[in-house]
Amino acid sequence: MLGLCLALCVLSTVAAAPASAPLIGAIRFEGNHVTRASVLRQQLLIRVGEPLVPSRVAASRQAIMNLGLFVRVNDRVEPLSNGRVAVIFAVKEKTYTWALPRLGRNADGDISYGGQLEFDNLFGLDQRLKLIVEQKQIAGGGTADQQSIEYSTPRLPGTAYGFSTNLTHTQQLEQIEAANGSVGEYRNQNLGLNAALTRWLYREGPNTGWSGSVGLGVSQSNYQYVSGAPDLASSGREVAISVGADYTRVALGRYGYRNGVEYGISASVGGPLIGSDYNQAATGGYYRGYQRLGGDQNLNYQLRFGLSSRSRLLGPAYTLGGAGTLRGYVRDSLEGNAYMLANVEYLHPLFGQPLLRGVLFTDVGNAWFRGDDSPWRLEPAAGLGLRWHITWLVNVNLRVDVAYAFGQHRYQAYVGSNSMF
Repeated sequence: MLGLCLALCVLSTVAAAPASAPLIGAIRFEGNHVTRASVLRQQLLIRVGEPLVPSRVAASRQAIMNLGLFVRVNDRVEPLSNGRVAVIFAVKEKTYTWALPRLGRNADGDISYGGQLEFDNLFGLDQRLKLIVEQKQIAGGGTADQQSIEYSTPRLPGTAYGFSTNLTHTQQLEQIEAANGSVGEYRNQNLGLNAALTRWLYREGPNTGWSGSVGLGVSQSNYQYVSGAPDLASSGREVAISVGADYTRVALGRYGYRNGVEYGISASVGGPLIGSDYNQAATGGYYRGYQRLGGDQNLNYQLRFGLSSRSRLLGPAYTLGGAGTLRGYVRDSLEGNAYMLANVEYLHPLFGQPLLRGVLFTDVGNAWFRGDDSPWRLEPAAGLGLRWHITWLVNVNLRVDVAYAFGQHRYQAYVGSNSMF
């Protein structure tokens, strides 16, 4: 069966090439002063010795662009002295190392002081490293000191595997409210470690299609009583093993425009057998679509859900409200061990500038605990905003949103540096 599939692939390639198509004698790259050729070569759908098929050259160019590392990617074909041709891909690289002071007020009203250092193409191998040191005055009361380090690579060089991990330390002064309305103040030190190994379905070819993953998450919380009502919080360790399956096929345009779909599902389980103080299981999924419309317009949407066996006594498994979930609503004001969320955005260029787009959006969702009276009641929000794509940085889109939460009858403005999804 495998031999038959390979034969069909070869026949389809030959059939797609014109009878007089020259053979590819060389594949070269220009402008990749930082990015290694092996990273670019991994994305190609053409090989030396094969007939030149323009559609496969174009698909290879798009796959390189989809890495998100380049301002633009062009291709050209040049003749060689032996009668074959050279296919050349010319890239313009973005700025891969940058520092950002984290000063001022974030999208949810937290006042922060600190800095962020980011390497978006570490060693030229499409690896990302982010360091964050931050102190926050949390809107609504409390403080938090956070240090974190994050590392990720969609594909380890020469393999079908990707890897990501993050280590976070947070010391936070929290106000916890009991069921009778009494409030206690506690200092919580939390150390969290997450790691995931991804396996692409195909070893060769671009970073698209199906992948599977397995992960481990560990979180250690230590509560210290400060004042107010006692015995409202307890220390503990949570450990969970997760598995997931994801599919992605999203084309990235020069101005950050996207077209395609990605979706996935995951499940996790934790318990004393693997060192956790609590028994719990969870599952979740997502679907995202990016649809190009006429005139450089986009319709972007996502659906997300989650279900957890986590006890109410341990706190919520999920929270909604704020810049990254349900805009307009008070941050984390909707909580539970289950949730549903939908976000829809319509984007249109402004003043003939493709990098600047206006946005109309709506968010709908809710979170609830088992036994709640109206678990399926959805809370709506709507608003408008601006998006400015920064072409010379990796995955940076300045955004300004103003949202109205119909369920809480309030407006909220947000400013951020990343797309919502």
